[in-house]
Amino acid sequence: MDVDELDLDGASFAGEEFYDLDLTEAASTGSTFDRCAFRGVRFNCSTHTDSAFTNCTFVRCSFFDARFVRTKMTGSRFEECTFDLLQVDGGEWSFVALRHAELGKASFEGVRMREADLRGSDLSSLDARATTVAGAKVSYDQAVVLAAALGFDVLPA
Repeated sequence: MDVDELDLDGASFAGEEFYDLDLTEAASTGSTFDRCAFRGVRFNCSTHTDSAFTNCTFVRCSFFDARFVRTKMTGSRFEECTFDLLQVDGGEWSFVALRHAELGKASFEGVRMREADLRGSDLSSLDARATTVAGAKVSYDQAVVLAAALGFDVLPA
């Protein structure tokens, strides 16, 4: 299945499974995906605006240069995904599991990430001033990176 077979604008999917789907350069506005599974899906260079991916699972998906604008990802889980040049502008990413995700080349601005599981993820590009991360779970090393990003002089223990 490829993107030409799907009309994504305003579409609604619940409990669907998407395998090896190529969504390269796809666009969605106002779409909802609830409890869907994405396995090996390529979101490369795609744009998703005012859409929702709630309680979804993403496994071995590629988000190269993808853009999510005011998108809701609440409760979603990412495993073995790549996020190079991912751009997230606004939206609700609370309760998201991004454990061990390489986010160093991704951009998150104005995103709410309450109680997100970021343990082991690369947070070097996270703008802690523009992102609400209250209650997020991070490791000691990640806390040091975030403190330095806020302008603190971090002293050795």
